[in-house]
Amino acid sequence: MTYIANGLNQYHRTETAEPKTGQGYRHDEDGNLIELYVAADMNCDGVADYDDVDCFVAAIGNCPPNPDPYACDPCPCLNGDINGDGYVTFEDLDPFIAMLGAVGVQAEYAWDAENRLIQVAPPAGTEQEGDKKVEFAYDYVGRRVQKKVSTWDDVGQEWDLTLHRKSVWSGWLMLLELEGGTGVPPVDTILRKYTWGLDLAGQNGGAASGSAGALTDASGALADRFMMLRLVESRGAFKTSTRGVDQRHRRLRELRQRSV
Repeated sequence: MTYIANGLNQYHRTETAEPKTGQGYRHDEDGNLIELYVAADMNCDGVADYDDVDCFVAAIGNCPPNPDPYACDPCPCLNGDINGDGYVTFEDLDPFIAMLGAVGVQAEYAWDAENRLIQVAPPAGTEQEGDKKVEFAYDYVGRRVQKKVSTWDDVGQEWDLTLHRKSVWSGWLMLLELEGGTGVPPVDTILRKYTWGLDLAGQNGGAASGSAGALTDASGALADRFMMLRLVESRGAFKTSTRGVDQRHRRLRELRQRSV
């Protein structure tokens, strides 16, 4: 697979040996990914079909940039660049024809005003049986508190909720994962519990280098042990990674004691 980036180093297309797997990406002005589409959708209506033929013909030998006039403005004429060489030419003709009938836009990404992803779904009106829609919700400090996954039902022409996860936090430490209830009133079910120990500074959930933790299932049985290592970047953002807690935690504690 070949990844092709634009001037902002955002991937805007992936190409493989099979034309129908050619994947395009669109971003908003903030750099957020907002759309996945199949190349050959010249007019950006979500489907690669015969309505795209005129714009494809107009783009052959004249793209980039968009021809002037161009019936499919502002949709980029490079949607017709099926072989990924950066131009629309007669070499794209056979792959273009092979893609007619494919769904153009495969997924749309929605973001809130804080640049947080809130929904991934196929475009309205192009849903097919088994398609997925994922929705996220956040609290006032940016912690994700809810995830919903819905599956499209072609018979009922509606989204059926198939997964509903909720998260309970203490500061930046997750305490519980819940399965959202469907009754009236809804009763949530505990799926996982997280137990956090002291971090390397001896604080409970402080901002030091790391913290040992344990994961238990709904019955209370130990499911996993882990360590969260939090590395502070120069701009103050946190990166997290997990490591086994046993020998590594003891070794880090020994190193800290030596440095005191």
